Amino acid sequence: MDRHEQQRKVPDHTRDINPPPDAGAQVVKTILLIGVGGMGCQVADYMYATQLPHVEYCAINTYRQDLKHLSLPNKFAIGEGFTGDLGAGSDVGIGREEEERINAYFEKALSRQAGYQIELVYIVGTLSGGTATATIPALSRMCAEHDLTTVVVYAAPDCEPGDRVCSLARDAIGQIEKWATAIMPIGGDGLVQAFGNLPLQEYHERVDRLVASLLHAVVSIGKGSQKIDLDLNDVQMVLRAGGQMGRPVILASGEGRGPNRIEEAVRSVLHSPMLHSNAISGAGRMLVQFSFAKDLKHALTARGFSQLRGLLKQAAGEQVDIIFG
Repeated sequence: MDRHEQQRKVPDHTRDINPPPDAGAQVVKTILLIGVGGMGCQVADYMYATQLPHVEYCAINTYRQDLKHLSLPNKFAIGEGFTGDLGAGSDVGIGREEEERINAYFEKALSRQAGYQIELVYIVGTLSGGTATATIPALSRMCAEHDLTTVVVYAAPDCEPGDRVCSLARDAIGQIEKWATAIMPIGGDGLVQAFGNLPLQEYHERVDRLVASLLHAVVSIGKGSQKIDLDLNDVQMVLRAGGQMGRPVILASGEGRGPNRIEEAVRSVLHSPMLHSNAISGAGRMLVQFSFAKDLKHALTARGFSQLRGLLKQAAGEQVDIIFG
């Protein structure tokens, strides 16, 4: 093997996957969350620390040093033979060169896993011209080829329309929309207004943690102890409604306290910095996961539930189909 071939031979650091379960074994539906690039990997690592059951995590990056600092075990280093462990920069061709290795991991993750079956995939990253910009479109296509419900959560770059990074992001979004079940853009003026006065590193950390907390809320759907439960079938039904690929979806959360807690919670949802330039006005379907005090004094009443439904319909429109859990 010559020196050039040795440079290209990069070890696969994904962990071993268990063989498929016996035919008669009970299969548990599983969510796969893939963090790509710096932001995506941090979000995946934050969520891994919450130890949600039946969620598989994977981090993909071109910068091995960043991967070493992550707690989650399933790390996937790509592009090292081309970048010298310096990251992808803005060379989006690196991700495409590594598509075969990514696909090999993906096949292993989908072919296992001791009683688990992946039903829903979340892919998270920033489309700033680097690793995520190149890799997420390929991952979206692989998910579509396996007929998986796939949501791509991406942060749009902060750049001028004529910048190369903006052009690369537009191209990536165009490819993602062809393959992903739904897209969830995040960022924009709302985040800058909320955290814009923070030092840049702290700003990114706050955004990463906010994205992780919101994803934690939606990923945990169906695992709560409320009397009204949602499950993965509800999530997939909403995401696949209409059969159109690349449909934009909105993710937001809010909370309220005291006698006006319902209005306060709805108001905080509607003014979430994660709503980008979107609003829920005109939404066709809405999936609402809520929790409330368990003691009788502060429990949600039938009147309160009716008020919650009314406020959401007022904001979205009477046409909206709301599924509660």
